[in-house]
Amino acid sequence: MRGRSWRMAHDGGQARRRKARIGFTIFHFGGRPVFWWWTKFPQSKTDMYRSALVAAWLLAATGCVDSLTVDDLTQDSVRVETDHVSADGSSIRFKWGLPYLLVGEKRYVDAAVFDVLGGEVDGAPIEFVAADPTKIRVAHDGAVLGLDVGTAHVVARSGALETRLQIGVESDRAARLQLSVNEVEMTWLDEQQVFVTAFNERDRMLSSAVTWSCLDPDVATVAGGRITAVGPGTTLVEATSGDATATVEVRIVAPPPTYVEVVDAPMTLVEGEEDIITAVALAEDRRPIEDAVLQFESLAPQILAVDGVTGAVRALAEGQARVTVRSGEMSTSVRIVVVPSGPN
Repeated sequence: MRGRSWRMAHDGGQARRRKARIGFTIFHFGGRPVFWWWTKFPQSKTDMYRSALVAAWLLAATGCVDSLTVDDLTQDSVRVETDHVSADGSSIRFKWGLPYLLVGEKRYVDAAVFDVLGGEVDGAPIEFVAADPTKIRVAHDGAVLGLDVGTAHVVARSGALETRLQIGVESDRAARLQLSVNEVEMTWLDEQQVFVTAFNERDRMLSSAVTWSCLDPDVATVAGGRITAVGPGTTLVEATSGDATATVEVRIVAPPPTYVEVVDAPMTLVEGEEDIITAVALAEDRRPIEDAVLQFESLAPQILAVDGVTGAVRALAEGQARVTVRSGEMSTSVRIVVVPSGPN
């Protein structure tokens, strides 16, 4: 780091004040000259501005630096960075920074020419070029396209004026995927959307394409992160982008019954005869719910006895009995007639 130092005196235009000693140093940092200055004793912020402007004008007049721009003020120090300027004191600067760019991503930069008083010069022609065309491609209108990972510079030129903007080009390949959920439980009539966010190796958010797959399509299917239940069971849904993968566990359970239907039942029994009632619980799409719990109940147990779990019935006495079959909140019933075992 090379630097040069000067000292000057300035009384702020007020003769009754004692003179303030102003020290400043110019050194090169990152290819740009940087100007630091300080005062011998504390001043008001107004005096700080006045002293900084006096120092800047003196340095510009002596040709020590190209130009000076005050970018920060505190009570006892001012940092002034230089810009490339022409002999008449005009300068060129980028209007905003572009800290990073992804490979394949396009963004825009803009620059402006300023006169010696800091006013923007309207209509000044500016050309943008890439200092390293292997890392970025720069169009004349300021469009910057990332080509390869690394550090690059955009150069803005207007006549003899020139300034540079450093840009970091980062990978657009996903190094990590983050899912909105880690596990999903749903019935086979449901759908659920799972969202994924991709990040590169510097943990920048990407808009990378993601491929989805399901290990057991008999349990669930997936398209664009939307999981559709197919049948009961457990499976894994996987999201893939580049070398990064993430999985979510999917458990499909039966929905609550919508219908209960009697499949087979005797219409008539003789006293002492036994039989069985067969029933099934159905989902809304009328698919049988295999693990549904069925409960059987006789409304005339003195005529017809029924096993509440298996549905087995036994005729006890002459008459009629209605058997109710229930599953969850749904139910149905069947009527069975019991006739005497001997002749009338």
